[in-house]
Amino acid sequence: MNYRKDKRKFLSLEKDERYTHLSKETWEAIAIMTGRSFFEENRETYKSQNGDQEEYNMCQALREIREDFFNEGKAEGREEGRAEGREEGRAEGKAEGREEGIKEGIKEGRLEGRNEEREAGIRRLIEDNLEEKKTKEIIIQKLIRWFSMDEQTAQLYLDKYADSENKKEEIYGKI
Repeated sequence: MNYRKDKRKFLSLEKDERYTHLSKETWEAIAIMTGRSFFEENRETYKSQNGDQEEYNMCQALREIREDFFNEGKAEGREEGRAEGREEGRAEGKAEGREEGIKEGIKEGRLEGRNEEREAGIRRLIEDNLEEKKTKEIIIQKLIRWFSMDEQTAQLYLDKYADSENKKEEIYGKI
């Protein structure tokens, strides 16, 4: 059995018609010499009668083994392919997500920066006008005109940044 360590060569014996009609002894010898328990365990599956003699079809066994190897390899390949595909998909998704996150972060950061600067501008306008003793009405009109807000919002900002009760009292009078 020159082929017992080389699976491909061993499986190529399926094409050799001499292995189609083996005696029980030959079948068992091949099973022992190759160390392949499959042949011993499945001997009855490949047994047939030729007149009064039992025969064993090694070619059929080898074809089925080859088919099993093929199917197992195909299943393993499919699973490996799925695993690789999932990994690649995760990596691509992660990269796309990171890219989108950076873009969104930049956009949000700019928006936050603009809002903070707007808020700082509103605060400076109110504080400067309070220092100059401008009336509540004038400050509200400036907020409406320069920051495009409604009167109620302007009033809320004025209340928020009039930093002491004294400044509020100066503007509103005693409450």
